[in-house]
Amino acid sequence: MAVASGSYKKVISYVILIISCIFVWFFVQREQFDFGSILNIGWFDAAAMSAISIAVFFANGIQNTVLLRPFNIRLKTSEWFGVSVVNSFWNYLPFQGGLVAKGLYLKRRYQFSYTEYLSMLTASYLITFFVVGIVGLAGLVAALWNGFTISWLPVAIYGGVVVLSFLVFAALVAARRLGIRWSFAERFFQGVRILMQHRSVIWQSAFLNVVIIFLAALRLSIASNALGYDISIFFYILVGPITLLATFTSITPGGLVIREALVGAFAAWFAVNVSDSVTAAVLDRGISMIWIFALGIVFNYYLSRQAISREPDSDSGEVHEKTVNMP
Repeated sequence: MAVASGSYKKVISYVILIISCIFVWFFVQREQFDFGSILNIGWFDAAAMSAISIAVFFANGIQNTVLLRPFNIRLKTSEWFGVSVVNSFWNYLPFQGGLVAKGLYLKRRYQFSYTEYLSMLTASYLITFFVVGIVGLAGLVAALWNGFTISWLPVAIYGGVVVLSFLVFAALVAARRLGIRWSFAERFFQGVRILMQHRSVIWQSAFLNVVIIFLAALRLSIASNALGYDISIFFYILVGPITLLATFTSITPGGLVIREALVGAFAAWFAVNVSDSVTAAVLDRGISMIWIFALGIVFNYYLSRQAISREPDSDSGEVHEKTVNMP
């Protein structure tokens, strides 16, 4: 049943991607986007965007090692950076997602159980959702203060994320107190209990989410400037939290199309040129994907060699090492 559920989710994800691509194709035909200008960007801009892409890998990797610390798992620098890259790499491919690949590696390399892994993920998801909502609302308040006209839709989106995060937390607390046993709730509270014993981990994870949001906004701004568009970095800071959420939830593989569509929607809501903002988002995607696939192939091989499990020999009972290939 779990396998069937995973298959349905995969099919739905790709159906959404296909429908989104068809919609975007018609939209591009109507708006006459100048995607050819992407090929004419300067080397300095490409290098700056590449550096930020690698910085995002570092930030995600540090966040991984921070969240794993309370579980007594210490990743080497090459591991936490590699896990970050491989997570992004597998999120684009049609077989197993990045979270599955990361969980498999931690299981085989450090005997980190899937139950513990899911408890950590559940708690970290709630942290990320809450940070996205708060940063988004703070950005909207700052935009209003600086004279921007605010549409109610971004307010509803970011406000909804905060409210949803709070309601999920409240529902899980209520279920716990009423004695209702949900497997999801049990995993959540296991992760929260562990993280609450290390509250600095929660703050560090939240801070790293903010860093990732601002890095993504900076990369989008550089892409916009490289194409000669006059779009304020402030706009990209406003759209940064929701693009992180689109990538994080992976409604489509790697958030393809969805992220660009959200940039276009926010551009329309804030009276920013839709064609320019989406073209910048496509350039941003292209640069990041180059590094995701280039480094992903390398670190997928490296972590496959590192993923060593110790299993008792069925005949002698001795412990031996076995190299396990990543998916």
